[in-house]
Amino acid sequence: MEKYALDELVLNGVDTRKVYENELDMCETGFVKVYAADIGQSATDDESFSRTLIEGLRDAYVHGNMGRVVNIRDAVNLAGRILPPQQTPVYNGGRRLKHYPFAINPLVYE
Repeated sequence: MEKYALDELVLNGVDTRKVYENELDMCETGFVKVYAADIGQSATDDESFSRTLIEGLRDAYVHGNMGRVVNIRDAVNLAGRILPPQQTPVYNGGRRLKHYPFAINPLVYE
């Protein structure tokens, strides 16, 4: 996973939104599927998977490992690192050249 190249240019939530929208415009039209748990597993009841996606990127951003905007595949991988071992999230983005972006609001974490 690479830190988003333009992260140094992203100064606030408005700029993050612009980068997100630009990244989204470059993606192919299509569907992706994200599952909170793999086949035969069950999701924990501690918190929602959506919250885990946000927390995974937030933690990586705060520690300087990732930018504020990443692709959704990387966000799912980050979430998988903080979930219990019996729950493995699954990302199925198909055969695409550019995966959809996933972003957090930097003003909340700075």
